[in-house]
Amino acid sequence: MNTPTLALGARLSAVKLKDQSGQEIGKVIEWLMDVEEGKVVCVIAEFDQGSYALPWTMMKADLQSGGYVIDTDKVKSYNVQVDRNALGDLVSDKNFLNQLYQTYQLPTYWKDNASTGQGTQANSTAPLTPGQAPNETAKEGEGKGYGG
Repeated sequence: MNTPTLALGARLSAVKLKDQSGQEIGKVIEWLMDVEEGKVVCVIAEFDQGSYALPWTMMKADLQSGGYVIDTDKVKSYNVQVDRNALGDLVSDKNFLNQLYQTYQLPTYWKDNASTGQGTQANSTAPLTPGQAPNETAKEGEGKGYGG
């Protein structure tokens, strides 16, 4: 069994994001974590063009020089922009993660209301269209407020 690679949480702020050629293109400004499972599920990244939500599973650690490599073509084509000043709303939005992972066509490890299997792709919500903001219809009091 390989020992996990660890990182200090305080040093994860402003971690560099790179394109496939290794050029720095942005930075992570926030990490969204599943507090029950202890897993990072997505990050909010800052680029010249704005702030975007990126699923954790599409990021690859660059262990040689630090930072994370992302598929910039996917980021541009799916275009899931978020309001940096309303990140607390994302924590409360019950559909946000399902929409995000469905938009990026990535499997999830959690069960949503409409799925019955493990690791299934979320299907209870429609994916976001390019440029569409995440759902802002969360009801007051939804979410647990961890870090939000």
